[in-house]
Amino acid sequence: MEREDLLKVDFHTLRVLVTVHQYSSIRKAADSLDMSQSSISYLIDRLRSVFNDELFVRLGRGITATRRCDTIVEGAKSLITQLDELASVAEFEPASTTEHFVLSCNFYERSIFLPPLTHRLSALAPHVKLSVVTVGGHGLQLLESGNCDVVISPLQGETGGLYCKRLMAESYACFVSEGSRWAKEPLTMESYMDAKHIIARPAPEWKPHFLATLDAMGVSIRPQIEVSGFGAIDRVVEDTDLVLTASEGFSRIFSPRIKSVAAPFECEFPFYMTWHGRTHASPAHRWFRNQISETAQELKSTFGASKKAG
Repeated sequence: MEREDLLKVDFHTLRVLVTVHQYSSIRKAADSLDMSQSSISYLIDRLRSVFNDELFVRLGRGITATRRCDTIVEGAKSLITQLDELASVAEFEPASTTEHFVLSCNFYERSIFLPPLTHRLSALAPHVKLSVVTVGGHGLQLLESGNCDVVISPLQGETGGLYCKRLMAESYACFVSEGSRWAKEPLTMESYMDAKHIIARPAPEWKPHFLATLDAMGVSIRPQIEVSGFGAIDRVVEDTDLVLTASEGFSRIFSPRIKSVAAPFECEFPFYMTWHGRTHASPAHRWFRNQISETAQELKSTFGASKKAG
C-alpha cells in the first residue's frame, strides 16, 4: 500500500465502506446512502487497490467481508466517530468546567470589574481559573500573541481578526483633596487650566482619553506630576491642591478624603471588551464574555443608583 494512495482516501469513501459492511450488500448500501450501485462499486474498487485486499467476496447470492476488511472497518468507524465529535459543538457546563481564562486590563478596570466578576465566577463556575494581566497599552498585541483571551480597556480593537463590544461608559470628573481650594470653589475652565495637575500614564505612549477632548477645544494643561498608574494615586492627591482628571467611577474606590467635583468639560470614558477570532465561537469563552457583559450592566445600575442617592 502506497502512503500517497492512502492519504487520498476521504471520509465519504470510508463511510461507504462501513455501510457496505453493515448491509453486506452493494444495493442496500446504495439505497441507504442515496447513491448509485455503480458509484458504490467504484469506491470499493478504489479501496481494494489502496488496501491491497479484496475487502468483500461473493458468498452465495450476496457478499461477505474479509478478515482484513473487518479490521479496516473498525478503524474507519473510529475515525468517523472522531470526525463527528470534532464537527459537533460541545455543550459547556459552567458548574463543572476547569477552563482557564486570561483577562487583561489596567488598574481602574481591574478595581471595578474584578470583585463582582470573581463573585460571579465563584458562584457559577467554582472550578475555573482566572488570570489577570496588565494591559499597559499593549492589549491588542496580547490578544494577537495568544497571551490573553479578553481585554477590557478604553481602546477599541480595530485590527483584523479581533471582535470588540462597548461595555459601558462613564463621565470624567475631577478629584481633589477635601481640604483643597478646589473643593470649596467652582472649578471653571480658566481655573482648571491654571491648576496643578496629576496624570496617570500606564505606558509611556499612553495618552489619557480626555486630553483629546481638551485638544479639540484648544485647551492645554500642564501636569506637575505623572505616575505610571492609578494605584494609590488618591494618597498622592491628599492634602494638596493637585487636580486629577479621571472617570467619575473612581469615587467607588478612592479615599473618602478625596472629593469628586464636576469637570469643566464633557467627555466620556468608555470601556470596550475586545477578543480574538480564535476564541469567538468557543462556548466556554462566549460564556466568559457574557459574564463580563453582565458585570458591566451590574456596575452601571449600581453606580447610577448610588449617584441618585447621593
